Amino acid sequence: SKYANPTPFRLIDTFKKTSSKTPLIFVLSPGVDPTVQVCHLAAELDQRVVQIALGQGQAPMAVQAIEVGLKNGSWVFLANCHLMLSWMSDLEKIVENYCENGKVHDKFRLWLSSSPNDAFPLTLLQRGIKMTTEPPSGLVSLTEFILDNLQI
Repeated sequence: SKYANPTPFRLIDTFKKTSSKTPLIFVLSPGVDPTVQVCHLAAELDQRVVQIALGQGQAPMAVQAIEVGLKNGSWVFLANCHLMLSWMSDLEKIVENYCENGKVHDKFRLWLSSSPNDAFPLTLLQRGIKMTTEPPSGLVSLTEFILDNLQI
């Protein structure tokens, strides 16, 4: 082929670079939903993950899920943070508090997804690992992506 194919993104490799105090942040691209990848990784590692699609009224559920996860080591995946930007400063304080002062279960992970937005808290971005995945282009890449993400 005329151009080299990029190395496929492997979430496990990024996960291995994190700790319980490192948020994992997906910067969303059109046509890409990281939920399946997070769920596959959780299943692979025999890890419980609580998914919350953020929107009106979801803040109390998100806070409760984080509090439980900090204690029992479950993962929390807060999807679509761009839909609750007004609450992101509260999340920023929660993360800062448990990172600086709190006892955190070693297996806990906070996963976030958001469309790019200037209002996303800078300190969360600085504290976390940012990931973006592009939709595969071309038939071969698309087929490889589908096969890599099949749940068998």
